[in-house]
Amino acid sequence: MELNPEIVPIDDLIPDENNARTHNKKNIDALAKSLQTFGQRKPIGITQENVVVAGNGTLEAARQIGWKGLAAVRVPADWDNDTIKAYAFTDIRTAELASWNSEVL
Repeated sequence: MELNPEIVPIDDLIPDENNARTHNKKNIDALAKSLQTFGQRKPIGITQENVVVAGNGTLEAARQIGWKGLAAVRVPADWDNDTIKAYAFTDIRTAELASWNSEVL
């Protein structure tokens, strides 16, 4: 599968009103600090209509620090709403299932 990242103006991006993940101030502040320190190193996921399905917290953090655009990749145009929702939940859940290597830390 080929990714085609594009820079999308932040004002054109629409947060997912049904996002199952919540982001408190501490989380958004940490994301903003990461963006300021390292820049954006992975694109957010969006629909053909610019609804954010992966990266809602990143969008909020980028807005907080005054960014004008974000790198994004679009989900395939033939994905229906159920597939998009499944992708969004999987993106969240797979990260939660990981654990830390205490020896490396």
